[in-house]
Amino acid sequence: MALIATMYQATETMHGSSGFNNVTDFKGGKVGFAAIDNGDNTIDAIFMKRPVGIATKMLIALPTSSSVEPLALATTSARKSSDVGTERKKEQPEKREEQPDSSANKRKPYHSINFIIAHDGFTLYDLVSYNYKHNNANGEGGNDGCNDNYSWNCGFEGETKDVNVLSLRLRQMKNFHLALMISQGTPMMLMGDEYGHTRYGNNNSYGHDTSINHFQWKLKDVTWHEDNWDNHESKFLAFTLHDDQFGGDIYVAFNAHDYSVKVTVPSPPQNKQWHRVIDTNLESPKDFIPEGILFTNPCYNVAPYSSILLEAKP
Repeated sequence: MALIATMYQATETMHGSSGFNNVTDFKGGKVGFAAIDNGDNTIDAIFMKRPVGIATKMLIALPTSSSVEPLALATTSARKSSDVGTERKKEQPEKREEQPDSSANKRKPYHSINFIIAHDGFTLYDLVSYNYKHNNANGEGGNDGCNDNYSWNCGFEGETKDVNVLSLRLRQMKNFHLALMISQGTPMMLMGDEYGHTRYGNNNSYGHDTSINHFQWKLKDVTWHEDNWDNHESKFLAFTLHDDQFGGDIYVAFNAHDYSVKVTVPSPPQNKQWHRVIDTNLESPKDFIPEGILFTNPCYNVAPYSSILLEAKP
């Protein structure tokens, strides 16, 4: 059995999606959990289509056979309630013991992909900032995009300077991310959600080659260590991601050349020293050391077809 935290709702049947044989509405009704049916009486994962009410928290106990009904524990959403309520909570411990042995089809939690946000619909920031879509910029009179976003604006629609609303939105985004990260399975994040990218309520922005979809590097404090931008033969790239709050800068370098590149490592922040966390040229387990190894040399010899990551630490 895989325990999956999910905050999505399936509202339609899809066939042949993402390489799966059949993606169907498994539960039906208002909750509408969906399961990926392999066609051999097994279920890969809960598949979610649209975000549910912002304050809803769900734990899905996923069985390995479609003949067993998945259990769900759900609190009441800030905006809407679920048919799967607290009355199911007391059934969970005893029913969990009735689940079949998951070794029968050899499926593991990492065979599933868990996500809060995908490329369609709202970004994570917009999920906590808008109750309604704002698609006028798409040129279709606001008729495109889904009307059912199952989002909550935390008390104000759109952009605001209200510190209470902004604080609640930030807390909600962290709540979502926590649920995603503790879920068994492979987490998937939408690019930009890590810094709170907004499309200003546009939930169907695929046609915009503008800042609405572009990664906003200006919101990241980045120093590019590059003077060969116009050299098409250059296959080396290095940059520093600055941590302005705690000084935990990260230096990253990629070398796609067939020869080594000796680089001058920038100075670490005050009262910090560089620690090598990753060098893909090294044999495992030396290639990745989470706590890092002190590195004090002014230069680093980046091996061919390899990359490194240095972290600034006390």
